[in-house]
Amino acid sequence: MTTLVQRRAFTFSDDVDRVSHREPLLAAPLPGPEFNSMTSLEALRGKALAPFDEDNPRHILVLETLWHCAFPGGDYPQRFQRRGEMWKELGFQNVDPISDLRGGGFVALEHLVRFVVRSRGAVVGDASFPTAIASISVTAMLLRHFGLHPTLLLTFPGAREQPESSTAALRNLLELQHGNGTDALQALHYSLMMRLARAWEELGDLQLSRGVPP
Repeated sequence: MTTLVQRRAFTFSDDVDRVSHREPLLAAPLPGPEFNSMTSLEALRGKALAPFDEDNPRHILVLETLWHCAFPGGDYPQRFQRRGEMWKELGFQNVDPISDLRGGGFVALEHLVRFVVRSRGAVVGDASFPTAIASISVTAMLLRHFGLHPTLLLTFPGAREQPESSTAALRNLLELQHGNGTDALQALHYSLMMRLARAWEELGDLQLSRGVPP
Protein backbone atom coordinates (compact mmCIF):
# COMPACT_ATOMS: atom_id res chain seq x y z
CA MET A 1 0.00 0.00 0.00
CA THR A 2 1.30 3.44 -0.92
CA THR A 3 1.44 5.98 1.88
CA LEU A 4 0.93 9.60 0.88
CA VAL A 5 2.97 12.04 2.92
CA GLN A 6 1.92 15.67 2.98
CA ARG A 7 4.94 17.90 2.41
CA ARG A 8 5.43 21.64 2.52
CA ALA A 9 5.51 23.07 -0.99
CA PHE A 10 8.87 24.30 -2.15
CA THR A 11 9.40 28.06 -2.31
CA PHE A 12 12.34 29.95 -3.77
CA SER A 13 14.00 32.24 -1.25
CA ASP A 14 17.47 33.35 -0.32
CA ASP A 15 16.42 33.75 3.31
CA VAL A 16 14.94 30.49 4.55
CA ASP A 17 14.60 31.70 8.14
CA ARG A 18 12.24 34.58 7.39
CA VAL A 19 8.97 33.01 6.34
CA SER A 20 7.31 36.32 5.49
CA HIS A 21 9.93 36.98 2.80
CA ARG A 22 9.83 33.61 1.06
CA GLU A 23 9.07 33.74 -2.64
CA PRO A 24 6.69 31.32 -4.32
CA LEU A 25 7.82 29.36 -7.35
CA LEU A 26 8.68 31.65 -10.29
CA ALA A 27 7.95 34.82 -8.34
CA ALA A 28 10.03 37.93 -8.95
CA PRO A 29 12.31 39.17 -6.16
CA LEU A 30 10.72 41.46 -3.61
CA PRO A 31 11.77 45.13 -3.80
CA GLY A 32 14.55 45.91 -1.35
CA PRO A 33 15.95 49.11 0.15
CA GLU A 34 17.51 51.88 -1.92
CA PHE A 35 19.79 50.58 -4.65
CA ASN A 36 23.45 50.22 -3.79
CA SER A 37 25.58 48.70 -6.53
CA MET A 38 28.19 47.14 -4.23
CA THR A 39 25.60 45.65 -1.88
CA SER A 40 23.62 44.25 -4.81
CA LEU A 41 26.78 42.85 -6.41
CA GLU A 42 27.84 41.13 -3.20
CA ALA A 43 24.38 39.60 -2.77
CA LEU A 44 24.23 38.31 -6.34
CA ARG A 45 27.81 37.08 -6.22
CA GLY A 46 27.10 35.25 -2.96
CA LYS A 47 24.18 33.50 -4.62
CA ALA A 48 26.30 32.63 -7.66
CA LEU A 49 29.07 31.14 -5.53
CA ALA A 50 26.78 28.91 -3.45
CA PRO A 51 27.44 25.25 -4.34
CA PHE A 52 24.84 22.53 -4.42
CA ASP A 53 24.88 20.96 -0.96
CA GLU A 54 23.57 17.41 -0.81
CA ASP A 55 23.32 17.67 2.98
CA ASN A 56 21.06 20.73 2.76
CA PRO A 57 17.39 19.59 2.91
CA ARG A 58 16.26 22.61 0.93
CA HIS A 59 18.65 21.82 -1.91
CA ILE A 60 17.39 18.24 -2.08
CA LEU A 61 13.82 19.55 -2.03
CA VAL A 62 14.57 21.68 -5.10
CA LEU A 63 16.01 18.61 -6.80
CA GLU A 64 12.79 16.74 -5.99
CA THR A 65 10.82 19.68 -7.38
CA LEU A 66 12.76 19.38 -10.63
CA TRP A 67 12.01 15.66 -10.78
CA HIS A 68 8.26 16.11 -10.33
CA CYS A 69 8.11 19.01 -12.81
CA ALA A 70 10.05 17.08 -15.46
CA PHE A 71 8.41 13.69 -14.84
CA PRO A 72 4.86 14.41 -13.66
CA GLY A 73 3.64 10.90 -14.49
CA GLY A 74 0.05 10.02 -15.34
CA ASP A 75 -2.56 9.28 -12.72
CA TYR A 76 0.18 8.61 -10.18
CA PRO A 77 3.28 10.81 -9.70
CA GLN A 78 6.63 9.28 -10.48
CA ARG A 79 8.46 8.30 -7.32
CA PHE A 80 11.49 10.55 -6.80
CA GLN A 81 14.79 8.87 -7.60
CA ARG A 82 17.91 10.47 -6.20
CA ARG A 83 19.87 8.56 -8.84
CA GLY A 84 18.43 6.85 -11.89
CA GLU A 85 18.43 6.49 -15.66
CA MET A 86 15.49 8.89 -16.06
CA TRP A 87 17.72 11.85 -15.23
CA LYS A 88 19.42 11.26 -18.60
CA GLU A 89 16.07 11.81 -20.33
CA LEU A 90 16.14 15.39 -19.02
CA GLY A 91 19.62 15.90 -20.42
CA PHE A 92 21.91 15.07 -17.51
CA GLN A 93 25.06 13.23 -18.52
CA ASN A 94 24.70 10.33 -16.09
CA VAL A 95 22.42 8.84 -13.47
CA ASP A 96 23.52 11.26 -10.73
CA PRO A 97 22.36 14.81 -11.51
CA ILE A 98 24.53 16.34 -8.79
CA SER A 99 27.68 15.49 -10.74
CA ASP A 100 26.58 17.96 -13.44
CA LEU A 101 25.35 20.58 -10.97
CA ARG A 102 28.82 21.03 -9.51
CA GLY A 103 29.62 23.29 -12.44
CA GLY A 104 26.88 25.86 -11.83
CA GLY A 105 26.02 25.40 -8.18
CA PHE A 106 22.63 25.84 -6.57
CA VAL A 107 21.63 28.78 -8.77
CA ALA A 108 22.00 26.51 -11.83
CA LEU A 109 19.45 24.14 -10.31
CA GLU A 110 17.04 27.00 -9.61
CA HIS A 111 17.39 28.23 -13.19
CA LEU A 112 16.77 24.74 -14.52
CA VAL A 113 13.64 24.21 -12.41
CA ARG A 114 12.15 27.51 -13.50
CA PHE A 115 12.98 26.86 -17.14
CA VAL A 116 11.39 23.41 -17.05
CA VAL A 117 8.22 24.87 -15.52
CA ARG A 118 7.94 27.74 -18.01
CA SER A 119 8.79 25.71 -21.11
CA ARG A 120 6.94 22.52 -20.24
CA GLY A 121 5.61 20.90 -23.40
CA ALA A 122 7.55 23.25 -25.68
CA VAL A 123 11.17 22.25 -25.07
CA VAL A 124 11.28 19.62 -22.35
CA GLY A 125 9.04 17.40 -24.47
CA ASP A 126 11.80 17.15 -27.09
CA ALA A 127 13.80 14.15 -25.95
CA SER A 128 16.70 15.05 -28.23
CA PHE A 129 17.34 18.44 -26.63
CA PRO A 130 19.77 18.07 -23.67
CA THR A 131 17.80 20.45 -21.45
CA ALA A 132 19.70 19.93 -18.20
CA ILE A 133 23.29 20.21 -19.38
CA ALA A 134 22.37 23.04 -21.75
CA SER A 135 20.71 24.95 -18.92
CA ILE A 136 23.62 24.42 -16.54
CA SER A 137 26.06 25.56 -19.23
CA VAL A 138 24.03 28.73 -19.92
CA THR A 139 23.96 29.54 -16.21
CA ALA A 140 27.71 29.01 -15.94
CA MET A 141 28.31 31.21 -18.98
CA LEU A 142 26.22 34.03 -17.48
CA LEU A 143 28.02 33.78 -14.14
CA ARG A 144 31.39 34.07 -15.85
CA HIS A 145 30.28 36.78 -18.27
CA PHE A 146 29.13 39.08 -15.47
CA GLY A 147 32.09 38.23 -13.25
CA LEU A 148 29.87 36.68 -10.59
CA HIS A 149 31.96 33.50 -10.42
CA PRO A 150 35.42 34.42 -11.79
CA THR A 151 37.03 31.04 -11.05
CA LEU A 152 34.32 28.98 -12.75
CA LEU A 153 35.80 26.80 -15.51
CA LEU A 154 33.85 26.67 -18.75
CA THR A 155 34.59 23.57 -20.80
CA PHE A 156 32.43 24.00 -23.89
CA PRO A 157 34.08 25.01 -27.23
CA GLY A 158 34.95 28.70 -27.46
CA ALA A 159 34.43 29.31 -23.76
CA ARG A 160 37.84 30.87 -23.21
CA GLU A 161 37.18 33.46 -25.92
CA GLN A 162 33.97 34.68 -24.30
CA PRO A 163 34.44 38.31 -23.17
CA GLU A 164 33.36 39.56 -19.76
CA SER A 165 30.63 42.17 -19.57
CA SER A 166 31.37 45.86 -19.33
CA THR A 167 30.94 47.68 -16.03
CA ALA A 168 27.90 49.45 -17.48
CA ALA A 169 26.26 46.14 -18.47
CA LEU A 170 26.87 44.71 -15.01
CA ARG A 171 25.36 47.78 -13.38
CA ASN A 172 22.30 47.49 -15.64
CA LEU A 173 21.88 43.87 -14.58
CA LEU A 174 22.11 44.82 -10.89
CA GLU A 175 19.61 47.65 -11.32
CA LEU A 176 17.14 45.37 -13.10
CA GLN A 177 17.65 42.70 -10.46
CA HIS A 178 16.91 45.25 -7.76
CA GLY A 179 14.49 47.76 -9.16
CA ASN A 180 11.58 46.32 -11.12
CA GLY A 181 10.84 43.05 -9.34
CA THR A 182 12.48 40.93 -12.04
CA ASP A 183 15.04 38.18 -11.62
CA ALA A 184 17.16 39.60 -14.44
CA LEU A 185 19.68 36.76 -14.46
CA GLN A 186 16.90 34.19 -14.70
CA ALA A 187 15.23 36.18 -17.50
CA LEU A 188 18.49 36.21 -19.48
CA HIS A 189 18.89 32.48 -18.85
CA TYR A 190 15.38 31.74 -20.13
CA SER A 191 15.84 33.88 -23.25
CA LEU A 192 19.17 32.23 -24.11
CA MET A 193 17.77 28.75 -23.52
CA MET A 194 14.82 29.39 -25.84
CA ARG A 195 17.16 30.65 -28.56
CA LEU A 196 19.33 27.58 -28.09
CA ALA A 197 16.31 25.28 -28.28
CA ARG A 198 15.14 26.94 -31.50
CA ALA A 199 18.62 26.61 -33.02
CA TRP A 200 18.64 22.94 -32.00
CA GLU A 201 15.27 22.39 -33.68
CA GLU A 202 16.40 24.19 -36.85
CA LEU A 203 19.54 22.05 -36.97
CA GLY A 204 17.43 18.92 -36.69
CA ASP A 205 15.14 20.10 -39.52
CA LEU A 206 18.19 20.84 -41.67
CA GLN A 207 19.60 17.36 -41.07
CA LEU A 208 16.28 15.77 -42.00
CA SER A 209 16.08 17.83 -45.18
CA ARG A 210 19.50 16.49 -46.16
CA GLY A 211 18.59 12.94 -45.28
CA VAL A 212 20.92 12.86 -42.27
CA PRO A 213 19.56 10.67 -39.44
CA PRO A 214 19.06 12.60 -36.14
